[in-house]
Amino acid sequence: MTAKTAAAFVLALTAPFASGQGVPASASVWYTAKLVLEDGRPFPSVPLALPPLTGNSCLVHSIGLDGKILYSGPQADYVPADQSYTREAKVTDRCLAAFLIKGYGKVTVTLHDRAVIIVKRSGPEDEGLAVSVATLEAPEEARKAWEKGVKALDNQRWGQAEKELRRAVTIYPQYASAWTALGEALGELSRPAEARAAWERAIQADPNYVKPYVLLAQFAIREGKMEEASSVTGRALEVRYTQSVPVYFYNAVANLALGRLEAAEKSARKAVDLDPQHQLPKAELLLGTVLAGEGNRQGAVEHMKEYLKAVPKAQDAQQVKQRIAELER
Repeated sequence: MTAKTAAAFVLALTAPFASGQGVPASASVWYTAKLVLEDGRPFPSVPLALPPLTGNSCLVHSIGLDGKILYSGPQADYVPADQSYTREAKVTDRCLAAFLIKGYGKVTVTLHDRAVIIVKRSGPEDEGLAVSVATLEAPEEARKAWEKGVKALDNQRWGQAEKELRRAVTIYPQYASAWTALGEALGELSRPAEARAAWERAIQADPNYVKPYVLLAQFAIREGKMEEASSVTGRALEVRYTQSVPVYFYNAVANLALGRLEAAEKSARKAVDLDPQHQLPKAELLLGTVLAGEGNRQGAVEHMKEYLKAVPKAQDAQQVKQRIAELER
């Protein structure tokens, strides 16, 4: 693969993340449910809702020390398909949610309206993937400002989001998830330097929190700064909890553009292995392209076909089919 071809492919892969396509508005219908501990005791601290990960995830708006949850579902998420993000239309009260509960670790449940979920003690799970553990220590005033800021972000009220999130990090400077959300708001307000600075502050506050690394990598790739994208995702891969598909995906994209095919293959394979449900189907196409560049035609065809199987109506489906035909000659 030539540098020019690699660059064009990278741009195609990352097109869904172009500026202006931020967090969508949340669904308008909200529901309630409740978490309770198996022995009837109150929670030692407010359970922390993890960010939604799939189109079937709930979007948790608030949760109290009494375990009462206000949520909407499924999230009006952007799903990587057809080279663009499309808004999920249906609204239902039944969806998946994950919480980080002090002393209990990560708890994943299926919510439905007015459900009472009994939380039973189990072994702790790796929580560095999608949530900042430092958030558990945030004062109530900071947490409320963060909740307001995230809600404004969900509703695309960028200025209001910035105001509330700045208040949250002023009260609690170690609030990594608030710094991360602030960076998202600043990015939507076309202030990329400030957005980057906020994400770096998030990493300083909690180096195990993966999301700001991903957002920094997206920005770097959009600007053609592949060494920067490789570096920031490399830092994320040093986090002991890292099992993040986007981290491996963007690391592979950057290394492909830089001509580091061995490193690109390693990360692309990890992204594919961690994503059996094809939440990020482009990973299959990415791996196929890397293998083609290495001369492994059979492997390339296999993974390109997996991509088409996952998203048969993708806008680039015909182009991928033509590439498969070339490789099979």
